[in-house]
Amino acid sequence: MTTNTPPADAEADADAARITRRRLMAYGAAGLGAASMAASVGSLPAIGAEVTSSNDSAIFTELRKRWRELLLGTHDPSDPVVRQYLAASGSALRAQWDTLIKGGERTTLWADLSSTKDPAHIRMTLERLKNLAAAQRSPGSPLYANERLRDDVLSAFDWLLARRYAPGTRYGNWWEWDIGIPLQLNDLLVLMGDDLGSDRVSAATTSMAQNVHGPDHPDKANASGANLVWICLVAALRGANEGSPEPLTAARSVLGRLFPYVSSGDGFHRDGSFVQHHSLAYNGGYGRSLLANVTDLAHLLSDSQWSLKPSEIETLCAWANDSFTPFIWRGAFMDMVRGRETARVNSRDHIAGHGAIASFMRLAQFAPADQSRVFLSRAKHWINSDDYRDFFVYEPALAGFNQRVSTIAMARSLLQDRSVRTVPEGVGHQVYSGMDRVLHRRPRFAFAVALSSTRISRYEAINNENLRGWHTGDGMTYLYNDDLGQYDDAFWPTVDAQRLPGTTAVVLPQTTPAKDAPRGGSPWAGGVELDGFGASSMQLAPGDSTLTARKSWFCIDDVVACLGAGISSRDGSEVVTTMENRNLGRSGTQTLLADGSAVVPSIGDEARLSTDWLHLEGTGGYVLQPGTQVDVRRQARTGRWSDINMTAAHRDPTEHTRRYVSVVINHGRDPEDASYAYFLLPETSSGRTRAFARSRPVDVIVNAPAVQAVRHKGLGVTMATFWEAGAAAGITTDQPLAVVTRRQGRYLDVSIADPARREAGEAVVTLDVRGSRVEDIDERLTIDRTHPKLRIRARLAGTRGATLRARVRLAAGS
Repeated sequence: MTTNTPPADAEADADAARITRRRLMAYGAAGLGAASMAASVGSLPAIGAEVTSSNDSAIFTELRKRWRELLLGTHDPSDPVVRQYLAASGSALRAQWDTLIKGGERTTLWADLSSTKDPAHIRMTLERLKNLAAAQRSPGSPLYANERLRDDVLSAFDWLLARRYAPGTRYGNWWEWDIGIPLQLNDLLVLMGDDLGSDRVSAATTSMAQNVHGPDHPDKANASGANLVWICLVAALRGANEGSPEPLTAARSVLGRLFPYVSSGDGFHRDGSFVQHHSLAYNGGYGRSLLANVTDLAHLLSDSQWSLKPSEIETLCAWANDSFTPFIWRGAFMDMVRGRETARVNSRDHIAGHGAIASFMRLAQFAPADQSRVFLSRAKHWINSDDYRDFFVYEPALAGFNQRVSTIAMARSLLQDRSVRTVPEGVGHQVYSGMDRVLHRRPRFAFAVALSSTRISRYEAINNENLRGWHTGDGMTYLYNDDLGQYDDAFWPTVDAQRLPGTTAVVLPQTTPAKDAPRGGSPWAGGVELDGFGASSMQLAPGDSTLTARKSWFCIDDVVACLGAGISSRDGSEVVTTMENRNLGRSGTQTLLADGSAVVPSIGDEARLSTDWLHLEGTGGYVLQPGTQVDVRRQARTGRWSDINMTAAHRDPTEHTRRYVSVVINHGRDPEDASYAYFLLPETSSGRTRAFARSRPVDVIVNAPAVQAVRHKGLGVTMATFWEAGAAAGITTDQPLAVVTRRQGRYLDVSIADPARREAGEAVVTLDVRGSRVEDIDERLTIDRTHPKLRIRARLAGTRGATLRARVRLAAGS
């Protein structure tokens, strides 16, 4: 484990150690000196004694005041950055105000939100009214204190309550009625305050009471994750707005279900996984929303009878460290854990990442001091290092991502606070067995793999979203580097969805949109970790074709060895493995070299090559096994967000054209036991790629359907995926396993895992070395023989795919 920690006082170092030892994925804590930004925000006033009735009006007044301060914040309108943000938002909202249909016999408030069958139009209408109300209440906004705007908002609100949100009105998607609509409505009630008058407030809260199924409703008995937090937040704000303790008490009672860790299905897993909808990796989607709303809820309820317990805040901080931090790369939230939100034009990876950054700053206000320092340091690094999307530029989409003028003011204070030190991105390797994801982070890049199994879905395509998500969980690989716009810049509507990087797929005519959330056809998905390196694998059996394949990714320092074997299909179509399909942007001309010569230089060029190595400018190198043929292509692709998302909020018909370079291995029509092997060298120069191809420091020992294994001679690392009991590279197993060994001098480190999650009985691993003594060993491992070969027994029951590790001192001469 490598920890990136700047110089700090001893106490800060101790705090950092306590936090960063939680994970193999290490992030340095910043020493912030005596000053703390969290303290500069100011402590929240105590609300007072226990609330027992609606007569305690001062309590509810304080709750509404807190929420209004959270929405608007305290900011300096003379700050040039804040002033620019307010001006940009004011201009955009002025245009929205101009299109509001005012007075008369109107049948809708905005022409594009006229549906009486889609409740999303009610939510979006309320969101626009809320944003106009926030501008009218924000000092420094061009719309501040505009009385005509105030009157138009009130008039529109009256119309909405009478024509669209009467008591007992429910149709369409339940989420809109129980969560989306009341969240916007509660915000609007808080922002407009006394201008509403008691009759409007009563009408709105009465409609909510009848239209919303709250936390104590029978159909919310199994609510979990983000949905549970949303439901609780709606109830708490309704209680504050109507001056009633009952909804607050119900919300707080149910919220306690959120915090226990889970071992399968929805919720937070101890390995950092977050699952929603039973089988989907969603840290950056539902998880990000959960983080935003639970931190806001904690802010609202602090110092009251409904406050979060210290143990719950500690758990929340652990989630921030384990389930969110690793997946943010220089301000972008990685798409492999964002589910169908990748198909939303207003939810691209930097937008989602900036929303998470806002939550980290909010969490720092009430987290313990040592954690607060770390969260602020990370937030500052992410804001400073994101040179693709400026955190302080107004983005309308971010209004739904916890990005408010209060966030801008808070971030400005953070960046100006010299006592908060930034740290570089963390390094390490992590297998997230709870959601079939793998992450390998180095100082200059992050490499990730999205797997699927009988436990975890290949994709989610519901509510007319993510209509081309077919292969995103079939071993798609992601590379994050200095090209911060790779996935944000119209990647998803323009990429060839049947040729996603890392995937092996049958090329079929895709006329049917993706739908539902199909799981993989095999239980095998996962991997094993050792000293920041790792081996991951997946038995590919997608279910919508006859294709089968055994795929492994061996991550050793700055090299990723990608192996596939047993590739077979009987679908009558070609099967391809896509090594790369890189978005070059609108006009990119990055050079692709093959054995040192430029190839496919122009749009439309394509070629089939037999080459030892390739290098793509700005991305890195690719080294192939001798005799491998690849199809390389440079093309321009055009698509629309509406091609992959047909919802009202994200159905954008604007055409986008992006250039791509692709590298594909074609296995032919209906292959039987085909294979591939290649090395990825991210952020490597062409010269170093050539040198790697000549020296081959990583050997492919075997690449067969029964076992795949590689060895890095210089680092003493051997990695193997044993799909069946067998022997290879000095390792013998009596059951299918993943094994990594590393020899350093007289010491041998061994890691073992069960990616198939069979978890029955024992497995025996025998290594062709002689041991002298055991230095360290997992409680589930037993070494029952050291001579003439080292034999290890692993008890797999209950491991759920986790890594088991031992360190042994070797005998002299071994």
